[in-house]
Amino acid sequence: MKLKSLQKITKSLRDVFAELKHYDLQDRDIRHRYAEYFVASELRKRGHKVQILGDRGDKSADIYLPNDKKKRVEIKSGKCDEENWAYASFGKGKQISESKFDYCVFVAFEKSDEAIKDVLVFTNKELQEVSEVRKNVARFESSNPCLFMYARNLKELDTWTHKNGVKAFKIERKVHSDPRRFRDAWDKIR
Repeated sequence: MKLKSLQKITKSLRDVFAELKHYDLQDRDIRHRYAEYFVASELRKRGHKVQILGDRGDKSADIYLPNDKKKRVEIKSGKCDEENWAYASFGKGKQISESKFDYCVFVAFEKSDEAIKDVLVFTNKELQEVSEVRKNVARFESSNPCLFMYARNLKELDTWTHKNGVKAFKIERKVHSDPRRFRDAWDKIR
């Protein structure tokens, strides 16, 4: 898909957010689709050929990069909650453990609107630990026990996990200790 088309679709979806906000409505599906097109645009800007939706040669991830050794990019999106935390859901972790993607881009949205707060880029290898089931984290533990938690800072993450008897994943601690390694780290995708 051409960059101009991707940018036009991304802008149109951003306009949908504005209209929904006008009526105090939210739509998770549109947010995720917006994140997909936003990431596709960013990758295309950086010279990657991108395939999305039905155009993908490999449908195991949201975006397929056919000219880059056939790399697969999974997109996760999450809106910050009242505490300004966002979560990336990996269901039961099979996407990670079965290597259904090579890279994952997590798009965190502001809690007050649909503006992008942060974009974190991971390799599948960096997320391996997230495929482990943790108790007392997910609202729906039976169907969605594998979550990546993105707090405001490391102190908050440590305080919450200690208080609730939850193991913080090493990748969560790395992101909060040195966010520059992950924030807008588009160069990881080669």
